Amino acid sequence: MPTDEGGHAFGPTPERSAHPPVPSTTWREYFYRTFLRVWVLCFFFVGDVWLVAEWLFPWRSINLVLIVIALSIASYLEFLAYEYLWYEPGDASRSTREPFRRGWMRPVPWGRWSEAWADRRSHRPDDGAVDPSEFL
Repeated sequence: MPTDEGGHAFGPTPERSAHPPVPSTTWREYFYRTFLRVWVLCFFFVGDVWLVAEWLFPWRSINLVLIVIALSIASYLEFLAYEYLWYEPGDASRSTREPFRRGWMRPVPWGRWSEAWADRRSHRPDDGAVDPSEFL
């Protein structure tokens, strides 16, 4: 078996093959669950700053009530988008016992790009049955 200068063997050795491979996240999982989470929040912040800058433009009358209304609507829409993409229920046992009810604060039971959604999709039976909770 070929070795390097220190006498360490290259390639698969019995010691290396005895250990199971370490599971790691794929690039797709990293991109949607970690990378985009940070950048989407940055874009939300940039959008809010742009909104305030538009309302405070010099030749427009400064109306703080409209700025507050516009920011509150934008913040709510950003919150809904974040919940839709990355919401994970805190107590999984409670969320499976009680039926999910859509509301103003929880539009979906699991975020589309969350680990809970991936776990739920991976445990579905492959018998071709349609899950009615996937539809509105």
